[in-house]
Amino acid sequence: MIFEPLTADTVLRTLATLDEEPQRHFDGEDRLRWLAARFDAGDRAGAAAALLGELARNPAPRFAVDGPRILAVLPTATVLEAMLESPQLYARYRGQLGEHPDDAVAGTFAGIVAGDPDAGDALLRAALALAEHERQHPAPAYRPSRISAVLAALAAAEATAHAGAPDAPAGGTEPLDRWAKVLAGSERDDRHRLSAAAALLGPLGLAEVDARCARVEDHDGPPLAVELAAAGRLGEALELAARLGPWARQGALLRLAEGATGADAARVLAAFRKCPKADRSRDAQMVWRHRLGSLLLRGDRVDEALDVLAGMKDCRIVGHGPGPLALEILRHLAERPQEATPPRLRAVVAVLNSPAVIPQELAAVVVEAMIILHRLADPPLRADLTGVHAATLGARLRWYPAQYVAAGVGAALVEAGDLCALDGMLAGPGTEWVGRNRALVGVIAASGLPQRLPEVAARLAVAVLDAGGDPGEVVRLLPAAARAHLPGLLAQLPPDRAVRAVTGLAAIAGDADDLELLGIALAAARDATAVRAVARRAAVVLARAGDLPGARRVAAACGMPA
Repeated sequence: MIFEPLTADTVLRTLATLDEEPQRHFDGEDRLRWLAARFDAGDRAGAAAALLGELARNPAPRFAVDGPRILAVLPTATVLEAMLESPQLYARYRGQLGEHPDDAVAGTFAGIVAGDPDAGDALLRAALALAEHERQHPAPAYRPSRISAVLAALAAAEATAHAGAPDAPAGGTEPLDRWAKVLAGSERDDRHRLSAAAALLGPLGLAEVDARCARVEDHDGPPLAVELAAAGRLGEALELAARLGPWARQGALLRLAEGATGADAARVLAAFRKCPKADRSRDAQMVWRHRLGSLLLRGDRVDEALDVLAGMKDCRIVGHGPGPLALEILRHLAERPQEATPPRLRAVVAVLNSPAVIPQELAAVVVEAMIILHRLADPPLRADLTGVHAATLGARLRWYPAQYVAAGVGAALVEAGDLCALDGMLAGPGTEWVGRNRALVGVIAASGLPQRLPEVAARLAVAVLDAGGDPGEVVRLLPAAARAHLPGLLAQLPPDRAVRAVTGLAAIAGDADDLELLGIALAAARDATAVRAVARRAAVVLARAGDLPGARRVAAACGMPA
């Protein structure tokens, strides 16, 4: 079967068959993709004006990426006016729980107007003001993070603009003096919040920070410590980190370790060893140990990291248990195969086989771990991996698919040159679990399976989409012979599951600018939700492909600003 690339007319004809009115409220990411596509297709002023009108909506995280470059074509005064009137000045990107400055939409706003001192000051004054809902609380939890986000963005822009200028470091102190006056004039005592202006304060040193800010809050401490170290003041950075609470102190030291080498790295590691745990709970203890192990690896102290790993117990804070540290150690050894001695590898296997690694943690790391272990192992360990360890690890996965272990071994064999090693496993029923392992998806694509077994590849892709996973490259690499099977396989899904699968397929096709695959998704869509999800992606791809007029008509028909 030959599929023609999707056209605007085809999408419009399908949309015309729907009885329901177009949705006006849907995933903000789609709206931002569309406006970015319009902008890149040449409609710069129109896209910018439309985005300005969108500022009253709750922006998706994509706004931080595309918003600044689109709005930059408009006069700063026009953009500032819309921002000051937008309730999103007080909003955050990641729902109701985020209190970190990176979550604040206000930080993106500040970055857009940062080149204009008056506009930046006006935005800072607005961020200091209390939103209506905040006036009911004596200490609004999100307000400090909003202020920090604005100051951090303004300071970073000043530092960049004055890099190498005669009034360096970082543009002098005039902006700091100006912002200090704005902070002092707020209805609350906000002078200490100047510490968020890390890019300007770091080169001035900790004594200047103390003189200007009096104190540094935990969420402002790590960025400021990094800027102190970048200015050649590592001792002052460590002193500042030592003043912070345990979680922030650990975070600051981890960030300092990223750029430290030699004696400086040893100083940071020594400081971390003295850093207290957050509390006496097992989870807090294990987070500290995991971070210590990571720091030891950065200094190539593998045996010490293995000692830390061996002493860990299970941890219910995602990403900080012994399983993730075991995988970090294996990745470290994979880059230095001469250091991957059998005793070291067997020490990692022993931990993966232990009760310290809970099933959900084991499921998250075992595929990639088996690939690396099989690659680095000597013949005796390799035999154990495919025999006794495969059995014990599979049993320890409990309610997770035991195929993870065999798939890891099979993927290792593919990597070693046996491209068909996974074929038998993937040709069987029940392969939706594949999409939960990105390492395995990449191996399947590299094995050439889509070309050798097109029907199996198509069935695998649909099974993963049906399970809500991401088949990624497997779908993008599907040849024509495999794509021919997609419509029939999608048609076999129950209606509610078909919506999820078709929407996922459209997302992959849209990201790949694949109009042929979008056409398959549209043909498989059986209700208004799925049709419009495909149509919104099609509008973006059509615009990028050069058909902006057709893309506009599609966008208007599915409720997006045309």
